Formats: sequence, C-alpha cells, structure tokens
Amino acid sequence: MTGRNTFIFALLCTVLFLLQAGPVWGASFHLVHPLRFGQIIASPYADAIGMDASSGPAVPRNMGGGWSRVTGGNSGLIRYSPGMPGQQVQLLFPASVSLYNGHGGSLVVGAMDGFSTQYVTAQDMADHFLHIGGVLNLQPGASGIYGGSITITINILNP
Repeated sequence: MTGRNTFIFALLCTVLFLLQAGPVWGASFHLVHPLRFGQIIASPYADAIGMDASSGPAVPRNMGGGWSRVTGGNSGLIRYSPGMPGQQVQLLFPASVSLYNGHGGSLVVGAMDGFSTQYVTAQDMADHFLHIGGVLNLQPGASGIYGGSITITINILNP
C-alpha cells in the first residue's frame, strides 16, 4: 500500500479516585485492558478513527470518511466491584489526551466523555464493567507507534 502510513495506538488508563459522601465501603476498580485503536493504515489526509463504547464494548471504525483502514483494537475496560447496593459511580474524562510516538510526533484523542460509560448505579453487589472509548484524530503523515496515558476521575456516591 504505497503512500500510506501504518501506526499502532494504545492508551493506558490511570484512575484517580475522588470520594463523595464518606468512605467507599469496599468498592474496587481494576483495569481489565486498555483502550487500543489497533493497527491503522492511514490515508494521506486528515481522518478520524472512533470507538463508541458508551453502551458497551466497541471496536474502532473510520468516522472521518477518509481512506484509513483499521484492524484490531478494542475499547478500554474497567471492572467495578461495588461496596454496597445503590452505590453510584460517575466517570469524568479530560477534554482530550495527547499521544506521542517518541520521535516528536503527536496525535489527540477526544470525545471520550461522549464515547464512554459515564454513570453506573449498582443495583446489587455484582461486578459492573465500564467501557472507555474516544475519537483518534489522525494528522496527514502520521506514522509510528503512538501511546499515552489518561487520568480518569471517579466520583463515588454512597446511598
């Protein structure tokens, strides 16, 4: 595929806990797997690769209408084990996350708040899964392996 660039992207999640209304009562969070946009054969033009995980697991797809092709990849997944029934969790995401390739190149992931699980209420003590998505904005000529990290703020409200 002459004239196209290939790059791979992975985003690791760091979770910052902000507690509301007292102690967490044994709630726990575990990163099952990070957000990965997979291997992308980028078009020579700007493009957008999105993963809408707002209602469950997702795989990346071209959202920009360009010629970029995507293989592999998955939405991020956090397992939440509630401390009590009725416990509410809210995830807050930054407006954007910068990714770097180690050679001076950077890309931006945005729209994470609209493409991820934002709220969950524990009806019982069963585990819940929080899905993380977003939109990777490709720049012309982007190539290489890009990576980065994100801090997700988790607000917990006990009943």
